[in-house]
Amino acid sequence: MHRVRSAQRVFLLVAMLVVGQLSAALNVRDFGATGDGETDDTAAIQKALTAAAVAKVTPAVRFPPGTYRVSRPLLVSSLAALHGAPGSVLVAAGNHDLLYVHEARRVRIQGLRFRGGKRHIRISPGEALLGTVTISACTFEESGGFAVECMKLLEPDGDGTLAPYRVGDGGLVAQDEGRGRIAPCPLLLHVDACVFRDCQNAVSGMCETAVVENSTVTTPETMRGGAFRASGRFLLAQVSGLAYPVAGRKQHWLTAIGGAVALRGCTFRSDEPWGLPAVYALQTGGKTASSVVIDGCSFAAAGNEEGCLVYCREMPNLIAVRNSRELSDQPVDILGFARAFTMEGLEERCHYPTSTVPERFRLDLSEGNHGLAANVPKELAPLACPPLPESSAAAFQTTVHDIRPEPAPTPKRSLNLLDFGAKGDGMSDDSVAFKKALRKLRPTDELVVPPGRYRLTQTVRLPPRTTIRGDGWPIFLVARPAKVGFFAKKALALRMSGCVFEGGETALQVTTAPDRHSLVQLSNCSFSDTSGPAVTCLSGAGRVSEPNRSRLRVVSCEFQGCDQALQSNFNQSHVRACALVSKRNASDRPVVDCMGASMVFEGILGIPQLGADREDADPRWLDAYGRLLCRDVRFGPEDGGMCLVRVRQGERGDNEVFIENSSAWCRGNRRRDAMVHCDVVPRAIALRNCVASPEKQVTVSIGPGLEDALSRAVHLSGNVFPARISLPILPGIRH
Repeated sequence: MHRVRSAQRVFLLVAMLVVGQLSAALNVRDFGATGDGETDDTAAIQKALTAAAVAKVTPAVRFPPGTYRVSRPLLVSSLAALHGAPGSVLVAAGNHDLLYVHEARRVRIQGLRFRGGKRHIRISPGEALLGTVTISACTFEESGGFAVECMKLLEPDGDGTLAPYRVGDGGLVAQDEGRGRIAPCPLLLHVDACVFRDCQNAVSGMCETAVVENSTVTTPETMRGGAFRASGRFLLAQVSGLAYPVAGRKQHWLTAIGGAVALRGCTFRSDEPWGLPAVYALQTGGKTASSVVIDGCSFAAAGNEEGCLVYCREMPNLIAVRNSRELSDQPVDILGFARAFTMEGLEERCHYPTSTVPERFRLDLSEGNHGLAANVPKELAPLACPPLPESSAAAFQTTVHDIRPEPAPTPKRSLNLLDFGAKGDGMSDDSVAFKKALRKLRPTDELVVPPGRYRLTQTVRLPPRTTIRGDGWPIFLVARPAKVGFFAKKALALRMSGCVFEGGETALQVTTAPDRHSLVQLSNCSFSDTSGPAVTCLSGAGRVSEPNRSRLRVVSCEFQGCDQALQSNFNQSHVRACALVSKRNASDRPVVDCMGASMVFEGILGIPQLGADREDADPRWLDAYGRLLCRDVRFGPEDGGMCLVRVRQGERGDNEVFIENSSAWCRGNRRRDAMVHCDVVPRAIALRNCVASPEKQVTVSIGPGLEDALSRAVHLSGNVFPARISLPILPGIRH
């Protein structure tokens, strides 16, 4: 009788989800999972995941404390949110994957512990223009392969995607992957605050952009190859590792197969007197340049088999090691080579029809390394770039602020929007329900929005201190006559997470008092198809460079098809691990208006959509009125790309632009055919370790009459392809 009732309950839950009558998180226990560590919970968990997949709006799937035994891979849909309570563990019953994310579009996994099996989370991108996957506060133990793997394979005889699994009558059936071809993968993978313990390998990010940060890794003695594997733009930041090395296994921390890899603020130690190389470079210089950048890291690398920090099996276009140190008292060579180095070999590996060495290779070993010997072949010495002036080099450090989201205080109460009359059916007007709920919301409370489609025909005003959390992926539809979805006047602390905004002119509009310390924090949110800026954050009168004390932090968010993504004059604005897709046929506006004193972009994936070729179009990514830092960003070549930065007149006259370890393609804007275009002479421009397509080199351009002033402001160092100032070419520029 109990099983019959349980089956009836599951059927009712699924039926209600299909017709859109249920807006609540799904608990795997309600679908029959026991979590006792002995019962096979695979079928029950899969029912919960399937119920979430067929729902009109994606609910969260929750795992209460318990040990859930899984006997085959679980299928996770392209839109998913999985939340594990403390003490929730997924254990593999055999040598198989645990979670398979199919055609990932927008996925969030947090708080789960994984143990055993082959891979813990396997991600297969689909055909969508963009996918985002965020994995946070998870623990991975004893995987037989990469704990997290993201890769796109193509059929060997065509362009169709070769998925690693197909859906059969008995569940997922593995396909023959050996015949597939690795393909570019338009996906942003963000792994934050995770623990990898005794996994054969940790993270494989074979996608356009991957960011792994604030995490710890302990390698097993059985590890082969690298703890991390990268192709595309891959950033390791504030990652700590402890190795248990074994001779003969070719162990190292990062395998760089292609693209641009960066290690920042990492510490890697060893349990033995010998350590591991930091990077095993398999990259070769092709049409898309490859690079290895290490900055501010500490290593126990002495005594490793390769005898160096960066081991070059092949040769990337750029190698930079700065401000890093060896933890032991034994000096370690920075570079090592699999074969005897020759210039002929370098030219062969870094050749491109329109340019070759020395234009195709840069070496930057110039700043603050301790215990690391820059013993390089004499042939490479002429290719080493001079350092930036101290003022510019320091700016790359001092411009960066801590942009991790500040943890919200534990709410004293959680108010559910449905308790105030919201329908979430996409037809009813839920504006009044929001207003009722917010009138009851105290500064120490949070408003929880269950999954649903909430139609807003009136602008919803937010109190000065507001926390809104989406449970799953609730969608806010901004409909006429409303132009603005949410408006916060004189905000003091606004936190919003897990929310999806569609349409309207502006999704979120925030104003602050310039003399108050205010914080606006957005995480795991999505904004699409707004006719104006999706998010505006303006302090005081909203003027450019207006002095204020406000801060904006945007982490793990995506902006697609908005007229503009962001407009901010806050004193500090920080955007990290986000994806930007420009509006199709973008013409005369920047994607982001950087109107404040300081804005930082790190780990960004940008995809331009220019559409029809228009002579009068003026698309660009960023307009900068103050100080701007772009680090480890990728603004893509689709449709020829766009101008990265337009420097505009700020009221303070203190414009500065710093771009580091970034790639941009800029040919799609004929009016500003440059990486940086200056309307005014800034106080400083520094480009370091940047790459662009060979057809369009790293450039800075400006109108006539200001060439002498600009030549004193611009500093270029270690950029791949000839760095130049365009029209006219200026003397005295540091290359």
